[in-house]
Amino acid sequence: MGRYIGLITNKGKGGGGLGPVEPFTRASGITTDANNNVTAVTLGDIEYTGINYDAGNVGLVTGYTETIGGVTEKWKIAYNSQNLVTEVAKDLPPTFNISAAANNVDEGSSLTFTVNTTSITDGATLYWDVTNAGEFGTSSGSLTINSSTGSFSVTPTADQTPDGTGTFVAKVYTDSGRTVLVATSPTITINDTSTAAPQGQESWTTPGTYSWVCPADVTSIAAVAVGGGGGGYGNGGSSFGGGGGGGLGWKNGISVTPGQSYQVVVGGGGALSSGGGDSYFSSSSVVYGQAGQTASGGGSGGSYTGDGGGNGGNGIGGNGVDGAGGSGGGAGGYSGSGGAGGQNGSGGGGGGGGYHSGTGNGDRRAGGGGVGLAGEGASGQTSTGGGSPFPPGGTGGSGGTNGSSGGGGATGGNAGSRGGGGGGGYYNGNGGNGGVRVIWGPNRSYPSTNTANVTPYP
Repeated sequence: MGRYIGLITNKGKGGGGLGPVEPFTRASGITTDANNNVTAVTLGDIEYTGINYDAGNVGLVTGYTETIGGVTEKWKIAYNSQNLVTEVAKDLPPTFNISAAANNVDEGSSLTFTVNTTSITDGATLYWDVTNAGEFGTSSGSLTINSSTGSFSVTPTADQTPDGTGTFVAKVYTDSGRTVLVATSPTITINDTSTAAPQGQESWTTPGTYSWVCPADVTSIAAVAVGGGGGGYGNGGSSFGGGGGGGLGWKNGISVTPGQSYQVVVGGGGALSSGGGDSYFSSSSVVYGQAGQTASGGGSGGSYTGDGGGNGGNGIGGNGVDGAGGSGGGAGGYSGSGGAGGQNGSGGGGGGGGYHSGTGNGDRRAGGGGVGLAGEGASGQTSTGGGSPFPPGGTGGSGGTNGSSGGGGATGGNAGSRGGGGGGGYYNGNGGNGGVRVIWGPNRSYPSTNTANVTPYP
């Protein structure tokens, strides 16, 4: 204790460990605790307080506070192996400084902070956190000081939402409750490296079986499937029936796994007197469009499986006059069933094939219209074509924004695109082929208008 070390170390309890000492007699100006340890000494305007003892060596004073003339300083005392004083030095308060390896960090990358200290015991624990915590998966923790230094790292979360640059600072505390702040870092910039969520689409319109491999970072899709239309029926006599239209089903929010393969099946349109083929997208959720069928009195339309869609329209039988054939049913729509032969489609489905009583070879009723895969559009219309020799079919429902329309039945009775039923009659028509389409990206779902082709990314 400065000039009065001898008083404390040699006269206090235990002395300096140099051998027997005289028992200390309490006197005015000296305060002891219940263990007879000196806790304060007042000598005129000199006061010694905060006297610390080495717990492992009873009686050894390790530190104290000295106040002289109102000026206060802390001191610490060091001993050698023989408990002899080797140093009396000022006990400076701890200092803390935090620095970063860089002044900016990319989303998804780590940034290391270094904490440098003085007057801190090895093994001491400090605590840290960061501002703007929502940018981080882990925004707080602890560190251990060894050789006056320690470190910790933070990683801003990478996402797919472009949100501009952000900033944060790191803070260090001496307590786990983070109430005693001892250091704050410079402001760090978070570089926005995000890209928007991937988007795109893929369609299959040729009959067959396919494998679709889910692109990277795509975890949810929407799908639509339209079954093939049934072919027109003909027996060389007066019974000529139009084929039924294919069903259309759609489903949103289908969970998929990047890199995994999923089966796609596109059903073909039925030939003369035969039904079409089923179409579907297969995953944990199946989106299904059943094929239209054929029959002498007009084929039945196919059904669907999904969140929504419509059944195919039924084909219409011929009237038995001049070999007149029945018209095919329209394909199912996004919001309703396809129209029956000779009628408008409903709910966005392809219109049924129209007819017009003409001359020449009689009443030729063409195939029903199909439906587009790009999304919900207007219903198809009945035919307005003339009679000789073959009237055209009705137009298909449009495919939505920037999408293609489903075609009407062609001259000669063939159905248009995507699932219209084939026409009956002297020239019996084939059903239209089915189709499957998947889309992905923000807010892209059926039957909304945000279903048109977009530039795929990433």
